[in-house]
Formats: sequence, C-alpha cells, structure tokens
Amino acid sequence: RRPPRSTLMRSSAASDVYKRQVFETLDLAWSLLRTFPREMLTRINKGTLDQYYNRGAGAARDADDLVAARDAVAAAEDDADADADDKALDALPPPPAAAPSAAASSSGKKDAPLLVDI
Repeated sequence: RRPPRSTLMRSSAASDVYKRQVFETLDLAWSLLRTFPREMLTRINKGTLDQYYNRGAGAARDADDLVAARDAVAAAEDDADADADDKALDALPPPPAAAPSAAASSSGKKDAPLLVDI
C-alpha cells in the first residue's frame, strides 16, 4: 500500500522527533549490551554485532550525554514551573479576614473559636 502523499514530499517535525527518539533508544540499548562480553551475545546476528557492537565507548558516552542532557532539561522545566507557580501564588490577594460568629458577638466574647460544621 502506498503512503499518503504528504509523507512523500518531506518529513514532519513530529516524525523527525520520533526517529531521533528511536535512534537514541537503540544507542542506549547497544551501550547496555556492550557491558557484556561479545561471546555472551549469542542470540544476536553476527553481522548486526559487527556493525553496532564495535562502535566503542564513544557511542555509549554519547548516549550517557543524551540522557544527562534530557534530565537537565527536565529539571530546568520543573524549576521554571515551580517559579511560575510561586509567582502566581504571590500575585493572589490575601484571603479575607474571617467574620466573627453571631454567637461570639452577642455574648461579648472576642476570643471564641469559630466552629464550622462540615
């Protein structure tokens, strides 16, 4: 079946992001597989091992850098969200003062606790 015409012209930004995420995930998986001796990876095709296993520590380091960068961006976004929440709370007016209850004002007691039935 032929793909839609829109995908033949150019790729969308969303598909580019998806492809990048797939490659990052595969690189991360290979960095984990490299922790095992090559002789133990008997279920992986020899051609595939030749192509990807020997990429070396550079690919693993790149994957670690990508994970660290993603975590740093997430932390920065969380900090920005927390700052925005704090500013929004600071911008709110103070809550109104509680009105004295009718029982307290009629008995003349000023320090009577305010009871509320829930």
